[in-house]
Amino acid sequence: MSFVICCRFMQSNPRKALEKLIGLAGGQSELARKLSEITGLKVTQPHVSQWLHRSKRLTDVRFVIAAERAVDGEVTRTELRPDLYPPAVEIPGAERARRLMEDLK
Repeated sequence: MSFVICCRFMQSNPRKALEKLIGLAGGQSELARKLSEITGLKVTQPHVSQWLHRSKRLTDVRFVIAAERAVDGEVTRTELRPDLYPPAVEIPGAERARRLMEDLK
């Protein structure tokens, strides 16, 4: 059991995360190739361009985790889509509470 809460209001910038993702992947075409390879779905450079210039974020949720994998986690799913993958925040005293719960078992 995890004693973690999620905070949806922390600042993030999905567009900057997408720009970083594209750079780390080696460009739009290379990102499209990597996403296609990881997911088995057809992704093209125009898809990536549309995400960047029109949508301002990675809009197709099928590719968020694949994108994280494409750059070995250097850009996270939380950075790309904080609305879907909010950052986890540890609650003070959570470790003590976890131990108490285990003692009750």
